[in-house]
Amino acid sequence: QGLLSLPQSPALLASPVLGPVAKARALSEPLVRWTSTPEETLDQFARRRFGEDAGSLIGWLMATGVFAGDPSDLSVAAAFPRMVELERRFGSVLRGALARRRSGVAVRRQAHVVDGGVAALVDACSRLLGDRLVTSFEATGVKSTDGGWEVTGGGVIESEHLVLANGAVVAARLIGAAIGGVLAAERAAPVSIVGIGGRGADPLPGFGVLVGPGAHMRTRGITLESSYAPQTAPQGSYLIRAIVSPHRSERFAGADTDPADDVPAEGVSPEEIVREVEVILGARLDPTLIEIVHHLPGIPQYRVGHVEWLEAID
Repeated sequence: QGLLSLPQSPALLASPVLGPVAKARALSEPLVRWTSTPEETLDQFARRRFGEDAGSLIGWLMATGVFAGDPSDLSVAAAFPRMVELERRFGSVLRGALARRRSGVAVRRQAHVVDGGVAALVDACSRLLGDRLVTSFEATGVKSTDGGWEVTGGGVIESEHLVLANGAVVAARLIGAAIGGVLAAERAAPVSIVGIGGRGADPLPGFGVLVGPGAHMRTRGITLESSYAPQTAPQGSYLIRAIVSPHRSERFAGADTDPADDVPAEGVSPEEIVREVEVILGARLDPTLIEIVHHLPGIPQYRVGHVEWLEAID
């Protein structure tokens, strides 16, 4: 659960994952002088601050845990601005993290799960909105009017205000015009979620596991759903979710690609993912449920130039 805050946690440096030389180099991070640099990738930043071994591991786990992306592609200033702020303000990520902790500013994050799942949240919103909620309306276009907005699709909806809650690439197709061309530049990492369930106790207690860069697996990580949220599985059963994404060498999805070409689990059998999860857990699963959900185009990637892209949208 703490993997997402690894760079701000000195406890990582006591982990057996790193050798003594790598630990010594990482511990010397406060001695690394801060100099103003051009926009860096997450990988470049982590290696510069924590050394080659610890830095490459930190960058990989952060990129995987948050974006299912590539640390050599993500902009550290856009994806993890707090790390850049700590370096600029305190001259060191570790020194800044410890200062925040002593001052009480740093708050330990916790995972929260809706009782009854996300469907319960949707049902509650539906009851609140009543007949104002319109579903199964596939929008095909959006344009501004004198009084606000007009959405066309399975009819016409007029509104004073409009919120586009879909991805930038989809929004680009709906809006068109100049801003559509800017939005279409977004890139995303396609992700598939493989749900694995079966009878028996949870194979491992905890929140989840992130897979390191040397494992050569399609599985980037797993969440132990029924361990931290028992209501997600029947009593006496377990539920695990595997996050599957393309290999590092494979391209990101974007407006100029066919989403069908970017399905992360394409060519990978569910049984293969189950075997990978068994290796990660060190346990035999024998699942009775395997279900795959593809998220396309996927998780937006805050690549180098992302801040300028946001400014262009504004």
